[in-house]
Amino acid sequence: MRARLIWIVAFVVLFGSTTVVLFSSAPAKDAAAANPLAKRVSEFWDCRVKGDYVTIYDLMSPDIRATVTRPAFVGSKGFVNYYSYDIRSIHIDQDEAVATVYYTWKANHPLFEKSEPKEHVMEDRWVRIDGTWYKKFVAPTMADEDRNEIDDDDDLD
Repeated sequence: MRARLIWIVAFVVLFGSTTVVLFSSAPAKDAAAANPLAKRVSEFWDCRVKGDYVTIYDLMSPDIRATVTRPAFVGSKGFVNYYSYDIRSIHIDQDEAVATVYYTWKANHPLFEKSEPKEHVMEDRWVRIDGTWYKKFVAPTMADEDRNEIDDDDDLD
């Protein structure tokens, strides 16, 4: 019994970190091989990590082209460096999907040079058009359209 326990502890010590990586990254890579959407999500995030914004533009839904040109899109990027990602889940509802992605990032600015990358989670929205999956383009806005206004008069009744 003691020998078995020693082997288990040795296995965890030697392969513990590898096991974590396998459990966190292998399912996403296996899913990417079998699922066209998972492959596109992985391609998008691989490009983000590499800083390949030209390819990212092509992976965005076609409606982006009516809003911003490729050179303008590429020129507006690079303020954030992405270091790693992990696709945790993908939920498909007909021609729309949400991929839950955990990623690490850091601002690309001298003030943040010594800071460590931060982890964040994102619900990545995707849309299928003519059989091809695209990252859903959402035009940036300064307005918070989804915010519910507080009406203090409602509490007085």
